Amino acid sequence: MELEEKKAFRKRMQRLREELTPQERAAADQKRNARVLSWQRYQEAELLLFYVSYRSEADTRELIQRALEEGRRVAVPRVEGEELVFYRITSLSQLVEGYRGILEPDVQCAGPVCYEEVPAEKVLVFAPGCAFDRNGGRMGYGGGFYDRFLQKHPEFYCAALAFAVQLVEKVPCEEWDKRVSCVITEQEITEAGETMEEVKYGARAERAMELFKEGYNCTQSVVLAFADYYKESTEELAAMVCSFGGGMGRLREVCGAVSGIFFVIGRIYGYSDPKARDKKAEHYARVQELAGRFREKNGAIVCRELLGLTERVSTPVPEERTQEYYKKRPCMALIGDAAEILEQYIAEHKPDAV
Repeated sequence: MELEEKKAFRKRMQRLREELTPQERAAADQKRNARVLSWQRYQEAELLLFYVSYRSEADTRELIQRALEEGRRVAVPRVEGEELVFYRITSLSQLVEGYRGILEPDVQCAGPVCYEEVPAEKVLVFAPGCAFDRNGGRMGYGGGFYDRFLQKHPEFYCAALAFAVQLVEKVPCEEWDKRVSCVITEQEITEAGETMEEVKYGARAERAMELFKEGYNCTQSVVLAFADYYKESTEELAAMVCSFGGGMGRLREVCGAVSGIFFVIGRIYGYSDPKARDKKAEHYARVQELAGRFREKNGAIVCRELLGLTERVSTPVPEERTQEYYKKRPCMALIGDAAEILEQYIAEHKPDAV
């Protein structure tokens, strides 16, 4: 969709929302808020990141007030340069008029959120917008503030609050537009469809992703998908590479899926003569080429960068593998990409008998 068409679509969707009567909006807000309050994810959240509703947006002030009365941790955003910075508040009286007239936290009586105090899976973000679809597509207002925030924090669950008229068949999205995990209207809570289904992977990649679902870490999943190239058993291979998951023991360094690529090409094309400088250079060239292919597709090869994490090291305790885990983390797609890149490379560079 061209830029002018996108602008026209945005205006049309905003007009649909604004054409709702005050009575219709109030009734819809009441029904939607009731859904939010009874929603298990909302009830279990330990940090609520609300936007402060403006003009005809889906109302959040009642939800904010209710959460504050219950003693919940509540934060709202303030525009600082090109970024959204969420500040903890304890009262709506701490809000002052800010960016484009939207209420923002007064920095004199509110402090920025420290995300390390709360488990990532217990953070719930509510995002505004002018249009949404059932696959999590979101169209904002053109500033990109929430896209940048969600890019930095892909581990947070993001829900959009909307009126039913804002839910369309397909929202025009660019590659930088971040999807939401669900859309909540006065009529329903719509969980986003699995966007990975839009990507078609080969048999090796599908096997690697299945192994990850079984509980193997990212490196093990890639390595075991190519198990027919080695003499070792599944158990032996899994033990050999178990240290590399989570960016090397959850140190969040080189992505475990990328480490899996390196292990596989070492087993297939590797050298053993310590004096064979030419062989060493040839092999390092393979490593760099494959790392470049992965980086080109995903923007990085470092775990914390791919996950949008700010801390260099995370707890050694792995997260529980739930459906929500697979939805919020890009690991499944990264594993699929790694195996796909590797399979293509092997097809291009036929190895000698292993």
